[in-house]
Amino acid sequence: MYETRLVQHRITSGYINIIAASQTLPAYWAHPEISGPFPGLVLIHEWWGLTQHIRTQVRRFAELGFYVIAPDLFNGKTADNANDAQALKKELDMLGVPRVNAAIRALETHHRVDGHLGVIGWHMGGELAYHVAMLRTDLDAVVVFYGNPKEYLTLMPADETPILAFYGDHDHTAAPEMIEKVKTALADHGQVVVYKGATTGFFNDDLPTYNEEAATDAWIRTLDFLCEHMGIVAPPDDSAAAY
Repeated sequence: MYETRLVQHRITSGYINIIAASQTLPAYWAHPEISGPFPGLVLIHEWWGLTQHIRTQVRRFAELGFYVIAPDLFNGKTADNANDAQALKKELDMLGVPRVNAAIRALETHHRVDGHLGVIGWHMGGELAYHVAMLRTDLDAVVVFYGNPKEYLTLMPADETPILAFYGDHDHTAAPEMIEKVKTALADHGQVVVYKGATTGFFNDDLPTYNEEAATDAWIRTLDFLCEHMGIVAPPDDSAAAY
Protein backbone atom coordinates (compact mmCIF):
# COMPACT_ATOMS: atom_id res chain seq x y z
CA MET A 1 0.00 0.00 0.00
CA TYR A 2 2.52 2.64 1.12
CA GLU A 3 5.06 1.93 -1.62
CA THR A 4 2.69 3.62 -4.11
CA ARG A 5 0.84 6.11 -1.89
CA LEU A 6 3.58 7.89 0.05
CA VAL A 7 4.59 11.23 -1.42
CA GLN A 8 7.89 10.92 -3.26
CA HIS A 9 10.18 13.85 -2.49
CA ARG A 10 13.11 15.33 -4.31
CA ILE A 11 16.11 14.72 -2.08
CA THR A 12 19.59 15.92 -1.25
CA SER A 13 22.21 13.29 -0.45
CA GLY A 14 25.94 13.00 0.19
CA TYR A 15 28.63 12.42 2.79
CA ILE A 16 28.95 14.30 6.05
CA ASN A 17 31.11 13.91 9.16
CA ILE A 18 29.71 13.24 12.61
CA ILE A 19 31.44 13.17 15.98
CA ALA A 20 31.79 9.74 17.60
CA ALA A 21 33.90 9.28 20.75
CA SER A 22 35.68 12.61 20.14
CA GLN A 23 36.63 11.59 16.58
CA THR A 24 35.10 12.40 13.21
CA LEU A 25 33.29 9.57 11.43
CA PRO A 26 31.95 9.67 7.87
CA ALA A 27 28.28 9.02 7.28
CA TYR A 28 26.00 8.99 4.26
CA TRP A 29 23.06 11.36 4.57
CA ALA A 30 19.89 12.00 2.59
CA HIS A 31 16.77 14.05 3.20
CA PRO A 32 13.92 15.75 1.33
CA GLU A 33 14.77 19.12 -0.19
CA ILE A 34 11.73 20.79 1.39
CA SER A 35 12.10 22.07 4.92
CA GLY A 36 10.08 19.54 6.89
CA PRO A 37 10.48 18.67 9.71
CA PHE A 38 10.64 14.90 9.11
CA PRO A 39 11.12 11.78 11.25
CA GLY A 40 14.73 10.65 11.60
CA LEU A 41 16.00 7.24 10.54
CA VAL A 42 19.41 5.63 11.19
CA LEU A 43 20.44 2.79 8.87
CA ILE A 44 23.13 0.38 10.14
CA HIS A 45 25.03 -1.47 7.46
CA GLU A 46 26.00 -5.12 7.21
CA TRP A 47 29.51 -6.40 7.75
CA TRP A 48 30.27 -5.57 4.09
CA GLY A 49 30.47 -1.90 5.05
CA LEU A 50 28.76 1.21 3.75
CA THR A 51 28.22 -0.15 0.25
CA GLN A 52 26.25 1.15 -2.72
CA HIS A 53 23.35 -1.07 -1.61
CA ILE A 54 23.11 0.73 1.75
CA ARG A 55 23.45 4.16 0.14
CA THR A 56 20.56 3.22 -2.14
CA GLN A 57 18.41 2.37 0.90
CA VAL A 58 19.29 5.73 2.45
CA ARG A 59 18.00 7.52 -0.65
CA ARG A 60 14.88 5.32 -0.90
CA PHE A 61 13.77 6.19 2.61
CA ALA A 62 14.62 9.87 2.17
CA GLU A 63 12.46 10.02 -0.95
CA LEU A 64 9.53 8.84 1.17
CA GLY A 65 9.85 11.55 3.79
CA PHE A 66 12.57 10.56 6.27
CA TYR A 67 15.73 12.34 7.36
CA VAL A 68 18.19 9.46 6.98
CA ILE A 69 21.77 8.85 8.07
CA ALA A 70 23.96 5.76 7.71
CA PRO A 71 27.16 5.94 9.76
CA ASP A 72 30.20 4.38 8.10
CA LEU A 73 31.10 2.09 10.99
CA PHE A 74 34.24 0.85 9.22
CA ASN A 75 35.46 4.39 8.45
CA GLY A 76 35.81 3.99 4.69
CA LYS A 77 36.63 0.27 4.52
CA THR A 78 34.47 -2.31 2.75
CA ALA A 79 34.74 -6.08 2.35
CA ASP A 80 34.52 -8.23 -0.78
CA ASN A 81 34.44 -11.61 0.97
CA ALA A 82 33.35 -13.15 4.26
CA ASN A 83 36.87 -13.36 5.68
CA ASP A 84 37.50 -9.65 5.15
CA ALA A 85 34.04 -8.85 6.50
CA GLN A 86 34.69 -10.88 9.65
CA ALA A 87 37.99 -9.05 10.13
CA LEU A 88 36.31 -5.66 9.81
CA LYS A 89 33.62 -6.67 12.29
CA LYS A 90 36.30 -7.83 14.75
CA GLU A 91 38.18 -4.56 14.28
CA LEU A 92 35.01 -2.59 14.99
CA ASP A 93 34.38 -4.51 18.23
CA MET A 94 32.98 -2.21 20.94
CA LEU A 95 33.08 0.91 18.77
CA GLY A 96 29.85 -0.08 16.99
CA VAL A 97 27.39 1.07 19.65
CA PRO A 98 28.95 4.52 20.28
CA ARG A 99 29.12 5.12 16.53
CA VAL A 100 25.45 4.24 16.11
CA ASN A 101 24.56 6.44 19.06
CA ALA A 102 26.52 9.29 17.46
CA ALA A 103 24.37 8.95 14.34
CA ILE A 104 21.20 8.97 16.43
CA ARG A 105 22.45 12.06 18.25
CA ALA A 106 23.08 13.81 14.91
CA LEU A 107 19.41 13.33 14.06
CA GLU A 108 17.85 14.08 17.43
CA THR A 109 19.66 17.43 17.63
CA HIS A 110 18.86 18.46 14.05
CA HIS A 111 16.26 21.22 13.65
CA ARG A 112 14.67 19.51 10.63
CA VAL A 113 13.99 16.25 12.48
CA ASP A 114 10.58 16.19 14.18
CA GLY A 115 11.53 14.15 17.27
CA HIS A 116 10.51 10.74 15.93
CA LEU A 117 13.51 8.41 15.70
CA GLY A 118 13.88 4.96 14.17
CA VAL A 119 16.69 2.50 13.48
CA ILE A 120 17.04 -0.18 10.79
CA GLY A 121 19.91 -2.67 10.76
CA TRP A 122 20.99 -5.56 8.56
CA HIS A 123 22.90 -8.64 9.84
CA MET A 124 25.73 -7.13 11.93
CA GLY A 125 23.74 -3.91 11.85
CA GLY A 126 20.71 -5.88 13.02
CA GLU A 127 22.59 -6.94 16.15
CA LEU A 128 23.48 -3.30 16.80
CA ALA A 129 19.84 -2.34 16.22
CA TYR A 130 18.78 -4.85 18.88
CA HIS A 131 21.42 -3.41 21.20
CA VAL A 132 20.27 0.20 20.95
CA ALA A 133 16.63 -0.89 21.22
CA MET A 134 17.40 -2.54 24.56
CA LEU A 135 19.42 0.39 25.92
CA ARG A 136 17.52 3.46 24.70
CA THR A 137 14.01 4.64 25.54
CA ASP A 138 13.72 7.34 22.87
CA LEU A 139 13.31 5.18 19.76
CA ASP A 140 9.89 4.98 18.14
CA ALA A 141 10.63 1.99 15.91
CA VAL A 142 13.42 -0.52 15.29
CA VAL A 143 13.62 -2.86 12.29
CA VAL A 144 16.03 -5.81 12.32
CA PHE A 145 17.00 -7.83 9.27
CA TYR A 146 18.54 -11.20 10.21
CA GLY A 147 20.37 -9.93 13.28
CA ASN A 148 21.61 -12.46 15.83
CA PRO A 149 19.22 -12.07 18.82
CA LYS A 150 20.96 -14.40 21.27
CA GLU A 151 22.47 -11.76 23.58
CA TYR A 152 19.23 -9.80 23.81
CA LEU A 153 16.56 -12.44 24.40
CA THR A 154 16.41 -12.00 28.17
CA LEU A 155 16.02 -8.20 27.79
CA MET A 156 13.31 -8.23 25.13
CA PRO A 157 10.26 -8.93 27.33
CA ALA A 158 10.96 -5.85 29.47
CA ASP A 159 11.77 -3.58 26.53
CA GLU A 160 9.00 -1.34 25.19
CA THR A 161 10.48 -0.25 21.87
CA PRO A 162 8.38 -1.51 18.94
CA ILE A 163 10.54 -3.99 17.01
CA LEU A 164 9.97 -5.60 13.63
CA ALA A 165 12.35 -8.49 12.88
CA PHE A 166 12.84 -10.35 9.60
CA TYR A 167 14.43 -13.76 9.12
CA GLY A 168 14.52 -16.52 6.56
CA ASP A 169 13.68 -20.08 7.51
CA HIS A 170 17.23 -21.00 6.38
CA ASP A 171 18.88 -18.13 8.23
CA HIS A 172 22.51 -18.55 9.29
CA THR A 173 22.20 -16.00 12.10
CA ALA A 174 19.30 -17.61 13.97
CA ALA A 175 18.08 -21.21 13.97
CA PRO A 176 14.30 -21.83 13.84
CA GLU A 177 14.15 -22.53 17.58
CA MET A 178 15.94 -19.23 18.28
CA ILE A 179 13.49 -17.36 16.07
CA GLU A 180 10.60 -18.91 18.00
CA LYS A 181 12.14 -17.56 21.20
CA VAL A 182 12.29 -14.09 19.63
CA LYS A 183 8.60 -14.34 18.72
CA THR A 184 7.77 -15.18 22.32
CA ALA A 185 9.98 -12.43 23.73
CA LEU A 186 8.50 -9.78 21.42
CA ALA A 187 4.90 -10.95 21.72
CA ASP A 188 3.71 -7.76 23.46
CA HIS A 189 5.51 -5.08 21.46
CA GLY A 190 6.97 -6.56 18.28
CA GLN A 191 6.53 -8.61 15.15
CA VAL A 192 8.68 -11.39 13.68
CA VAL A 193 8.33 -12.33 10.02
CA VAL A 194 9.94 -15.49 8.64
CA TYR A 195 10.22 -16.09 4.88
CA LYS A 196 10.15 -19.60 3.53
CA GLY A 197 13.18 -20.43 1.40
CA ALA A 198 15.04 -17.25 2.37
CA THR A 199 18.32 -16.90 4.22
CA THR A 200 20.70 -14.27 5.59
CA GLY A 201 21.12 -11.47 3.07
CA PHE A 202 17.76 -11.96 1.35
CA PHE A 203 17.21 -8.17 1.20
CA ASN A 204 20.53 -7.32 -0.46
CA ASP A 205 20.27 -7.47 -4.25
CA ASP A 206 24.07 -7.40 -4.55
CA LEU A 207 24.31 -10.85 -2.95
CA PRO A 208 23.57 -14.32 -4.36
CA THR A 209 21.24 -14.85 -1.37
CA TYR A 210 18.89 -12.10 -2.59
CA ASN A 211 15.25 -13.19 -2.61
CA GLU A 212 13.11 -10.74 -4.57
CA GLU A 213 9.76 -11.93 -3.23
CA ALA A 214 10.88 -11.78 0.39
CA ALA A 215 12.68 -8.44 -0.09
CA THR A 216 9.64 -6.82 -1.71
CA ASP A 217 7.32 -7.98 1.06
CA ALA A 218 9.79 -6.89 3.75
CA TRP A 219 10.05 -3.42 2.20
CA ILE A 220 6.27 -2.98 2.29
CA ARG A 221 6.02 -4.29 5.86
CA THR A 222 8.85 -2.00 6.95
CA LEU A 223 7.11 1.06 5.52
CA ASP A 224 3.83 0.05 7.16
CA PHE A 225 5.62 -0.36 10.50
CA LEU A 226 7.44 2.96 10.25
CA CYS A 227 4.29 4.78 9.21
CA GLU A 228 2.44 3.31 12.18
CA HIS A 229 5.03 4.26 14.78
CA MET A 230 6.79 7.35 13.41
CA GLY A 231 4.05 9.72 12.39
CA ILE A 232 4.22 9.27 8.61
CA VAL A 233 0.72 9.43 7.11
CA ALA A 234 -0.10 8.16 3.64
CA PRO A 235 -1.96 10.84 1.65
CA PRO A 236 -5.18 10.19 -0.28
CA ASP A 237 -4.65 8.36 -3.55
CA ASP A 238 -5.14 11.49 -5.65
CA SER A 239 -2.48 13.48 -3.79
CA ALA A 240 0.49 11.14 -4.24
CA ALA A 241 3.24 12.87 -6.16
CA ALA A 242 6.34 11.72 -8.00
CA TYR A 243 9.12 13.71 -9.63
